[in-house]
Amino acid sequence: MTTTRRPYPRSLQVHYTNDQQYRECLRVVSGAESLGIVPHGTEGVDEVTRDEWDFDADAMTALLDTVYEATCKVPAFQSLYLRAAAKMMSDDPQIGLAVLFSYDYFSLFHACICELLNGGSQSMAMTVLEQKLTPRRA
Repeated sequence: MTTTRRPYPRSLQVHYTNDQQYRECLRVVSGAESLGIVPHGTEGVDEVTRDEWDFDADAMTALLDTVYEATCKVPAFQSLYLRAAAKMMSDDPQIGLAVLFSYDYFSLFHACICELLNGGSQSMAMTVLEQKLTPRRA
């Protein structure tokens, strides 16, 4: 399945308090559609697993590519990507990008992306996200 890239939804508010809401936010932001994949004989499978089978990975890949192209030369985002990648013992900025779309960071990262795309400067969300990514000293 080939997914056409679309502009990042810079005016969308992202709020979630549980995994189901988070997954729905990702679908909306990425423009992912239901793939309708339900393997035969899976009646007893939990909803999270069913949701993962039905996730449009092509739409998510297109979203990650769009965001990375728009932000990879911005020093503040470069720093975020490296800090986030370090959470996975990596120094690959694209690993960091994927980490920033995870449950713990996505709402703040979305706000940072929107701020940048809407022509704003470094936001409070960026400051909070930087702090959240900074390792705590014992």
